[in-house]
Order: sequence, then structure tokens, then C-alpha cells
Amino acid sequence: MKLHHDETATILAALRWYQRALVARGEVPPTEVAAIATNEGDLEPLDSAGVDDLCERINCDTDGIGADESAQRIACSVNAVTQIVALLDGKEWDSETICAVANILREEGFPVRDLDDEEEADGG
Repeated sequence: MKLHHDETATILAALRWYQRALVARGEVPPTEVAAIATNEGDLEPLDSAGVDDLCERINCDTDGIGADESAQRIACSVNAVTQIVALLDGKEWDSETICAVANILREEGFPVRDLDDEEEADGG
């Protein structure tokens, strides 16, 4: 499904409102909101992490409901940088840190070659 930017923004705003006002503060949603979030009690509603994941998927969606391709790439880039900053902030770095950075970049759709790939290309 393709949505216009204003529709996507409204969906994201509603999700963030739900997350902050209801999930993060532990408030009970109004009956009609709870019915929607649980499909009339058939499902567990998303928790705060689930809402985060859904917002990220909408922001980075390259096939449908998210923003246009350049805006999606920017959103994914910002998300990757945010994760990397959190990973590196105030911590000692080692080889596992570099692997974690590479994994974050791969998850956000950036091509990251393995060292073995580079050595093979060099004939080593």
C-alpha cells in the first residue's frame, strides 16, 4: 500500500502518541483504542519496543507505506548512526565492536564487505 507523506506522518504520530501516553506511562487505553490494538482481544498489544520497531519499519520501508526513497534512506542512515553512537558511547572498543557496527550497517541496508571478500579480490 502506498501512502502520502501526510498519511505516513499521521500514522507515525499516532503510534508515538500511543507509545508515550499509554505504553510508556502504563496508562490503560480507552476501550475503543484497546479493542483496535488487540483486534477485539485476539492479540497482545504492542509494547514500547514493538512500537519502536514498527515506526522504524514504516520510516525505512522501501516497498510501500513509508516516505519516498531518499527520505527513507535518510531515515535509515539516521537510525544507523544513532545505534552506532549508542554502541560506542563511553565504552572501550574492540574487534567485536567493529563487528557490531558492521551488523548495524548491514541491517539498515548498507553494503559492508567482509575482510575475507577484500582479500579474495586482492588475490590473497
